Amino acid sequence: MNAKDQLTIKKVDELNTKFLSDLVWLIYSPAITPKQVPLELRFKLNANLEQTYKQLTSNKKEYIADKKYKPLGKYAEDLMLFYFQSDPRYNLLVHNLQLIEDQRTVGELDFLLENLRTGKFIHLEFAIKFYLKVEINGKTVFLGPSTKDWMQRKVNKLVSTQCQNARTYSHLLPLSIKNQEFEPKLLLKGALFYPIEDWENKQEKKINEGWWCTVDMVAQTFIDNCNYYLITKKEEWIFPFRRSQQLLDFQVLSSHSKVLLESRNEVMIVRLKPNGDIIDRGFLVRQNWPEPMQ
Repeated sequence: MNAKDQLTIKKVDELNTKFLSDLVWLIYSPAITPKQVPLELRFKLNANLEQTYKQLTSNKKEYIADKKYKPLGKYAEDLMLFYFQSDPRYNLLVHNLQLIEDQRTVGELDFLLENLRTGKFIHLEFAIKFYLKVEINGKTVFLGPSTKDWMQRKVNKLVSTQCQNARTYSHLLPLSIKNQEFEPKLLLKGALFYPIEDWENKQEKKINEGWWCTVDMVAQTFIDNCNYYLITKKEEWIFPFRRSQQLLDFQVLSSHSKVLLESRNEVMIVRLKPNGDIIDRGFLVRQNWPEPMQ
């Protein structure tokens, strides 16, 4: 990572709670919205790190995360909820609204917002995803580590269905906002990961990108004089660069990851220089990924 990215990581890591550092990183890091999402659907957050930092740390609310386990997507949604509750530019009208018609759930709305500066009303669909670039049957696709989640399919569903639900089911909205016209918007956060040989040759390496390789390639592709973080919990994927984590050398990393990948698809790895600077992050995947586990 370049010097600017190193300073960003350092500043975020100095925040006093995991909840707040995850939140600031989630707000600051670029979206991974692919080109097939129409421009009018794309939602941009304030990406100024200093302004975001001051705004959130000046808020008098306590940063309390739910101690119970939550899936990564739900946890990230909680972070966004706190952000919209704290940002003076927005009036949060609805969050996680179940749309029920004829006693069945026909859809759900993530966020309905009023932009207090523009006067516009926004229906925002939010998702956080981590996709790996891979060739399947001669085609380039981006897969989630589980291989069940394809980026193109997810984006198509978000654009064609979920982003339209506030308009399609406007009659199911609360009475106070039923007659408002909500602009559909999409915010897709997370990171994209490239085969390690492609990653090493990539000219521009963005802060929300990384590499992937199979566990049997570790000895050929990893730098033996580096240190590593081994990220085993998905809840750490948002901001995996915390200095409080245990540093591992190559041998320990290799042995631990091989054991873990006997029963799971992936583990996230952060690579560090001997001086502690972050190099990058990526996924180690099991040897025959993306074939189904036996």
